[in-house]
Amino acid sequence: MELLLSVAESARRLGIGRTRFFELLKAEELHAVRLGGRTLIPIAELERFVAQLPPRERTIRDPRRSGRQRNEEDRNSAQSPEARSMSILTACPSASLPSSCRRAGWGRPPKEKT
Repeated sequence: MELLLSVAESARRLGIGRTRFFELLKAEELHAVRLGGRTLIPIAELERFVAQLPPRERTIRDPRRSGRQRNEEDRNSAQSPEARSMSILTACPSASLPSSCRRAGWGRPPKEKT
């Protein structure tokens, strides 16, 4: 019976990645021990961590709407039509366009018709 688990095995058992696991260690939400050059986590520590997690609250959502649609609709419902059109026009200034704006074609001059 194992008493100590490696970081990789502990993260796998929690269903999270190693980066998130190290964030939990740094925030002192989980405690580890050092044995030689290895960082090991006691199984009792994993059990304590899982026991203190709050229960997940379930929300009822419209399955026909994706998360992105909900966020855009919520954001747009708080704006007037004029503000919405201005935010679309000024979302990506041409001086420094993020890649998402470049892919959408914002900030480029219109193509000339031949």
